[in-house]
Amino acid sequence: MEFKRFNKYLHAYYFPYHDYLKEFKDEITNEYYTQSQTDDKHVDIKIKNKELEGFIQEKFNEIAESYYVLTPSTHEGNVQAYVQNNQRNVSVWHNHIHNIGALSAITYIDPPQQGGQIEFFYNEPSDIMRLQPAPNWVYFFPQWVYHRPISQKDDLDRVCLLWVHKSNKRPVNIITGDLW
Repeated sequence: MEFKRFNKYLHAYYFPYHDYLKEFKDEITNEYYTQSQTDDKHVDIKIKNKELEGFIQEKFNEIAESYYVLTPSTHEGNVQAYVQNNQRNVSVWHNHIHNIGALSAITYIDPPQQGGQIEFFYNEPSDIMRLQPAPNWVYFFPQWVYHRPISQKDDLDRVCLLWVHKSNKRPVNIITGDLW
């Protein structure tokens, strides 16, 4: 599997499932917009489609278990989705530490061509990294890393799928030795 190390806290793995995931895009966006009409405070929604959730959990777990020293997950996880376009975007710094996690992973359906990057903040303002998501890649990072989506120019909805491995121990990448 192709691996990219952007820095100590951001790794990417080739994930050739964009076309398969795209089959679920309308279902995800419809559910997202339906929930946003009744709950204006939500940002992410839980994926309700068990086939899709199981597929993502299986594939992300395979990568995590192949490339990280991990303890078994402490909780039954779920997969969440965030949808944005050029009219709807929530660009706030956040992390996933509230999920009792150790490892976060994200992949995208229809990432935009212009804008729509994700920014990662590590320690100092000079430590901000901006990444343009690409189809067929999954990005792993520690759950405590602050990040935010950047607004996009494309009007096409893009979907971010999020998974967290919940553990009480810090993972170590077996290729680089990076301790998260």
